[in-house]
Amino acid sequence: MCRRLMLPMLLAAAVGCAHDYAYWPAGMGAGYGPATRYPFPPDVPRGEVYATSFGFTQMDVAPGKAVETLHARLVIVNEGPGTWTIDGRQQLLSVRHDLPPIAPAYLNTEGGPGPTYDVAAGQRRIIDLYFAVPGAFQRPKDLPWFELAWRMQVGTQSVQQRTVFQRFDGAEAPREPYPDYVFVGLGWGGGWWYGQTFATQQPPVIRGYYYPPARARTSAPDWRGVPRATPATPATPDRPAEAMPPVAPASPAGGAPAAAPPTGGSWR
Repeated sequence: MCRRLMLPMLLAAAVGCAHDYAYWPAGMGAGYGPATRYPFPPDVPRGEVYATSFGFTQMDVAPGKAVETLHARLVIVNEGPGTWTIDGRQQLLSVRHDLPPIAPAYLNTEGGPGPTYDVAAGQRRIIDLYFAVPGAFQRPKDLPWFELAWRMQVGTQSVQQRTVFQRFDGAEAPREPYPDYVFVGLGWGGGWWYGQTFATQQPPVIRGYYYPPARARTSAPDWRGVPRATPATPATPDRPAEAMPPVAPASPAGGAPAAAPPTGGSWR
């Protein structure tokens, strides 16, 4: 076969075989949807927190330097009388039980430069966290699940919760309703906080991400600044058989069985 014909065919085959993976909350109370809702604080709820993930995100962190980061979002709704506080440095992500947790490489919100943000009474705040995971886990097929340990200060009480996200690849299905602000597109907030992962302390450019069934891509003329792209309201895919809660790690020799990571929240 003519080589001029073979190359386009090979490229078409590669595109046709590509898969778009997404991550949904797993565990008790998570339901079948892309986000989970936590009455907060759990002992005497005076608001709520939504946890969701847009999965792997393509971004330019410097001229000529493109990376894949793993995204997680917290939507904090304070309906109580007091102020809540969240410290971006305390939000940690784990990709395997025997590896140390990872602090955010970037944090984006409308609440200023950070890393500490107040959520006043009657206020709502969206916190987008971007993590640089180890090289062995930078592709969806190599990352079946991850866990976000998130923490917030309510008065004198420090409250921590954990959300496990499970990878899936499925077809469209009906979705329960969520508030629109839970799924606003990435890169919308004007305030960026930078961790120690990358040397360049500049707002990254978000080039693309997948949130089923919509794929959002941007193309900015310059790497500086934050292009804003909001995907269409997604329909919810079915969770396949692979989306089972993570298996607890093997117990150490002579020790008690290790517990599975705790999860919480409720579906609404």
